[in-house]
Amino acid sequence: MTNRTGDRPRLSVVMIARDEADRIGDALQSVQFADELIVADTESRDNTVEIARSLGAKVYAVAFNGFGATKQRALDYASGRWVLVLDADERVTPALREEIERVVAGEAKALGYYIPRQAWFLGREMKHGGWARDRVLRLFMRDRGRFSTDAVHERVLVDGPVDSLNGYLEHHTDPNITHYLLKIDRYSTLGAEKIAKNPRKRTGMSITMLHSLGTLVRMLKRGMWRDGPEGVFLTVSSVYSTFLRYWKADRLRRMQG
Repeated sequence: MTNRTGDRPRLSVVMIARDEADRIGDALQSVQFADELIVADTESRDNTVEIARSLGAKVYAVAFNGFGATKQRALDYASGRWVLVLDADERVTPALREEIERVVAGEAKALGYYIPRQAWFLGREMKHGGWARDRVLRLFMRDRGRFSTDAVHERVLVDGPVDSLNGYLEHHTDPNITHYLLKIDRYSTLGAEKIAKNPRKRTGMSITMLHSLGTLVRMLKRGMWRDGPEGVFLTVSSVYSTFLRYWKADRLRRMQG
């Protein structure tokens, strides 16, 4: 990590991680231009912590309390004027780095910035179905941004104007099928808990099937199947994920009486 001097506002990179030894090194290598690297580790059992520290990161042990609350905990450790939120499976491209550095140096026209993100699944670049260049709000002024409290699908909320950058993040998601299926199980449980707590959300088998069908139609319209076997697998697994989320929510409600 490069040590910065002078009057330029500091940039902090914030990340949460658990058992990311295979990927966190590449992620942190891509942001060595930052002034501060913050990794909130949620009980890793591999050498994630050692790798992060070897690349100059400040590592804090935190409990996982849902993605929104846990990422906010990591954000609270940051000291930079600007914050870039990064996941362990993401990489900052050279073009994006140049844009970020210009923003931090004083060329900012907004208080937060959306960043395009290009996804790779099982090593294949995905070009359809919403996985090609989705936008995520990741760069913002620390005192004007915070995370939503959502347990899953959390968002950065910025108090002020936001804009977009052109450079993109590489998103190397899910290196193998086992990893992806485990993630579906974890995310669907968090999503189910959110649904079950919302009295305005209906559950039941008919609702579960309706949402699952809606996901299938949406994925087909977006053309995910055009990305070959990986795209077909993602189409089917997205329907499965939706089914699990609403089925688990219905079970939770019935168990709670």
